Amino acid sequence: MKIKRNLTILLICFLITMVLATIAQAQVDTVDESDVPDWAKDWADFIPVLGPTIVAWGLLLCCALFLIPLVIAILICIWLYRDAEKRGKQGVLWVLLLILATIFLNIIGLIIVIIVWLIVRPPIKG
Repeated sequence: MKIKRNLTILLICFLITMVLATIAQAQVDTVDESDVPDWAKDWADFIPVLGPTIVAWGLLLCCALFLIPLVIAILICIWLYRDAEKRGKQGVLWVLLLILATIFLNIIGLIIVIIVWLIVRPPIKG
């Protein structure tokens, strides 16, 4: 259910970005041919149309490159906390270790902490 909600939010953000880009395209005035250098005359008609679209896609890509790893890291933190608590260990300590390793070592720290947890985790207590 949460995944469906998150995908809906992502889709709405995507659509808003595209609508804003379309509105920005409509606001751009046409380029006067006398202001365009000879080497750019072939592209003069496309510059006002492509500019806002490129900006919108760039913003969307930046958001995706930031949000996707963040969502993955949050899901891993939740899994690690629940797994540690289920096995009788301190979940907060392991999540704190994961966060600190990720901050200082980036994705490598995240992977190292996951591997260490998978090696040292005790069996589930009954």
